[in-house]
Order: sequence, then C-alpha cells, then structure tokens
Amino acid sequence: LFRSPQIVPAVVAAPPLPPPPAAPSREEIVAALNALSTFATQYLGKMVVINYWKVTRPDARSLEGLSIDRAAQFTLTAGSSIEGLEDDLRTWVQAFIRKAKTVIKNFDTMAQSSCGTSEQRRCLGLAV
Repeated sequence: LFRSPQIVPAVVAAPPLPPPPAAPSREEIVAALNALSTFATQYLGKMVVINYWKVTRPDARSLEGLSIDRAAQFTLTAGSSIEGLEDDLRTWVQAFIRKAKTVIKNFDTMAQSSCGTSEQRRCLGLAV
C-alpha cells in the first residue's frame, strides 16, 4: 500500500507581548489630574469642580498627599508616597466623572476623547 506523507502544520510562535506601561510618575499624576480639572472647569466652573473633587474623594491613605487649591489645581506633597495611588486615583476620577455626568450627560465621553493627552487619559483610567 502506498501511504501519503502526513502534513504537519508549522508551529508559529506568537509575537512577544509589549511590556506593560510604566507606572506614572508623581509629575505625570499631577499633570493628568490638572488636565481633567481644567477640562471640567470649562463646563462646570471652578467652584463646582472643586466641590465635586472634594465630595467624591475616597477615604484612601494613598490620596492623603493630594490637595486641590482655589484654582482647581492639584498638588502632591513632596514627601508623600505614590505607592498604591494609581487604583485609588482611578476610583476617585470615576466618582468625579459620575458626579459631573449629573450635570453634563456625556461628560465621560467628552473627557475620554478631549481631556489632556492620551497618556494623561491612560493615567486617569479614561483611555478607551
């Protein structure tokens, strides 16, 4: 009997995954928050934005070094750690956006497309 040779499919290696993005620096975090705050101020006004940031702030130890001034701009205390800040920050940003959506129904969509740079939106968890 004649047997035809078996065809063995070639094994193709998957391309390596890109490295995960680096954690944002202190300066990047503050710049991203200030970009969102400035963006929101255009639509809501400074006092409303400051109030929304204050009432939506989670009670998280990692956020203790962050403060907002009368110009609706953030600062991060020099000695404060940014350890664990990223998750708490994203929780806060989402709460702030939900609050802003009570006045501007599509605020989340607007922020995702027009607030700051793509890196700043990624830092805040706004990137889609």
